[in-house]
Amino acid sequence: MRVSKPSGPFPWRANLNIIKSEDDGKWWNGLNAPHSGDGLADYPQLISSGKNLYLVYSHIHEFPIQTNASFTFKKSENEGSRWSSAIVLDAPNLSAIGPDITVWGQNKILATCGNRNSNYLYCFESSDEGNNWHFLDSLLQPTGENACITKPIARKEFDHFAILSHKAHIEDTPISLHVVNGTQKQSKYISNGAYAQGWMDESGDIHLTYNKRDGDDFKIQYFKVMDLGQTYSEEITLYSGTYEESKLGEYQSFYLGNDGNFHLIFCDWSDGSKAKHLVFSPDISEVQETEVTSFQIFPNPVKHHLQISPLDENRPYKISILDAHGKVLKRVSYDSNVDSLPIKVSDLTQGTYFLLLETAQTIRVTKFLKS
Repeated sequence: MRVSKPSGPFPWRANLNIIKSEDDGKWWNGLNAPHSGDGLADYPQLISSGKNLYLVYSHIHEFPIQTNASFTFKKSENEGSRWSSAIVLDAPNLSAIGPDITVWGQNKILATCGNRNSNYLYCFESSDEGNNWHFLDSLLQPTGENACITKPIARKEFDHFAILSHKAHIEDTPISLHVVNGTQKQSKYISNGAYAQGWMDESGDIHLTYNKRDGDDFKIQYFKVMDLGQTYSEEITLYSGTYEESKLGEYQSFYLGNDGNFHLIFCDWSDGSKAKHLVFSPDISEVQETEVTSFQIFPNPVKHHLQISPLDENRPYKISILDAHGKVLKRVSYDSNVDSLPIKVSDLTQGTYFLLLETAQTIRVTKFLKS
């Protein structure tokens, strides 16, 4: 997105420019601008499905933005070289904020947005690759906030979907989860925080993460939602540190990798809001966690000493042990020429703990039981 300040009655302009890489991000080539020269193109979201690209954004025509932001959709059938004319997804008194888009169900596209002047969220669907759209549903933000951004969560295999909603650019804002299954709708306040992200697995369960400031501490929180929103797992703190600062933002990246792990690219509020990479198992909330990380801890359950192996002899590590509430109980630094490391845990009480193995930019999380 390119922002400029032209002369005229509307003092800002933000164009959308598409760039493409075919070598895993080493080199990038500019394609075109699907939106240019007309007000602000705010909060753009782009996905691909087959050979098509689907784009949504909030088109702010003029002030006041509470009444002049259109929910805009465009489509490209040739990898972004050319774009269709804009289609406006509309509802009564809608001034769009925080639009997003995802594929959903059998050959459908789901587009969602909030409203700048009310606490409603709006859902639209297309069954013909974005050529025609119709209004699907509206949802109320349960805590009453206006102008919430939306983050849809869905899969092609299921007809139900979910939406995360919260205000943008605020580190301590109510986060809500909305689950829609046909005519059945459930909206629930989760917690205060920021940067909420979600993923639906092959069973239709929903995995959620978010950033949380808890007094002087910064935490990454995780939990799992099952049974179409009826059952919530116990919340887990995946990462914890002393709060320093947060930066303005809306999104973090949360996805299931080819290695079978969840990967979260997050802003570390305990380290200057630097971008870092957190890796953990999808069943970390289960009694028995599947070992899919690049290292092993043993024995598990453990009584006296926990062994970590293998370790890269040429890489420094920071190792932390957290209790179930996210409190850091132990920290160990490692930079010696050994490929495994024993950690004394005999002083811990019986229960569930989490071990974090941290390098400069990546944190891997696994669970162990103290017997």
